[in-house]
Amino acid sequence: RSTLFPEAALFRLPPGRHRFIMASADYFPISSVEMRVKGPLAANTRKLSGSALAVAGGVRYRYDPDALVTPFFDVAAGMYKTELEVEFIGTDVKETERLSGFGFNTGAGVEVTMADYLGLGVFIRYHRTVYNENLTAQNLTAGVSASYIFR
Repeated sequence: RSTLFPEAALFRLPPGRHRFIMASADYFPISSVEMRVKGPLAANTRKLSGSALAVAGGVRYRYDPDALVTPFFDVAAGMYKTELEVEFIGTDVKETERLSGFGFNTGAGVEVTMADYLGLGVFIRYHRTVYNENLTAQNLTAGVSASYIFR
């Protein structure tokens, strides 16, 4: 216990298991993403919109695994499938691209334990995806989660 900061004891995890293996599937829209184009249309930027599906596995840390309502933090890595509609600004050119990549995500939220192994919650999550050496994506998502808790 710290003599300089006695309130630091409030931030200690209570005894018990706090780490859980998790699997997640997030589906989220991608909008208002702009990037520079190389080649003949280099003066234009292209607008991208579409959706992504992230299937990942990782670790979830729950503050108090035995509580009915508990905050959590998680980190995961996995595959991302993305479908983008590409529109070149200043032209009528539109095309659809399907991309696959590897990425990670990290998030935090609050979870309500519905049964011994089932939880429902809300979260906010940051995604970072690498599709190739020239294309990466970053997204911030929020949503509702359902989780099966492996004990």
